[in-house]
Amino acid sequence: MLFVIDNNPPREIADVFSTHGHSVLFSRDQLGPEASDAEIAAYALNASGLVVTWDKDFMKLRRKNPSLGLVRFQCKEEEAVIRLTAALPFIEFALGRRRNIRISVRRSTVDIEC
Repeated sequence: MLFVIDNNPPREIADVFSTHGHSVLFSRDQLGPEASDAEIAAYALNASGLVVTWDKDFMKLRRKNPSLGLVRFQCKEEEAVIRLTAALPFIEFALGRRRNIRISVRRSTVDIEC
């Protein structure tokens, strides 16, 4: 699976995905550091990838285009790698069934909307 990393997640998040065999692209490398959320979402859609972000504005873009796959963190950065590592088997299972899912990684829960 391809994960398109927005400008705000730390590199360690990308490392978790790539360590588990997933492809990772950084939006700043593909589109430049000033790319808008809409440009990042369009890029991810065209590449059949999911956006990985802390930015709540992507929720608005997903409502406009439910095909946008999204992994949104709502926890502290220092907790994110542990939360993602624990949740990754569930995320991979959901992705095996459907690509356009929304995942919210929160402080105490991980929500997967399929």
